[in-house]
Amino acid sequence: MGFATLHAHKAKSSKHLVPRADFTPSAACLAGALYTSPTASASVDSLQPLTIQWDPSCLSPDTAKVDIHLIAPWYEGESTEIYSWLGIENKAGDGGKAQKQVTLMPKWWNATAEVRVQLAIVETGMLPGMTSLPAGPVWKATYTAPADGSVPASAQTDSST
Repeated sequence: MGFATLHAHKAKSSKHLVPRADFTPSAACLAGALYTSPTASASVDSLQPLTIQWDPSCLSPDTAKVDIHLIAPWYEGESTEIYSWLGIENKAGDGGKAQKQVTLMPKWWNATAEVRVQLAIVETGMLPGMTSLPAGPVWKATYTAPADGSVPASAQTDSST
């Protein structure tokens, strides 16, 4: 299945060609504890804001900013990346977790009813495949077209953003 409007693109080249050798994440982080929300098997309404939460202690203490990649692990094309949010603060808030509220756009996956996705959170500029940390759990982004037949801008597949 191809995506006419999938925002799959090659990640920008990385300033880091190899993972950092001066920081070793904990065993829990290496097992997926970086990601706290959304959780495995969560169902997220793409017409509502999504709060992504992670444990910043899983990253090097000098990691001030991260890039968050939304990935379609099932996609077999050139890139599995659907979208990315770049240069996000990696700062713990209340409860010790860092977070970013984002808006998903169903048009990124042709406004189909659902898509299985996961996140990859990495130090800014690092490619997701160049980190020792695993991608996050797989969850479902859903889209239900409004009953009145209108199509929200975030689901209009004929636009380029």
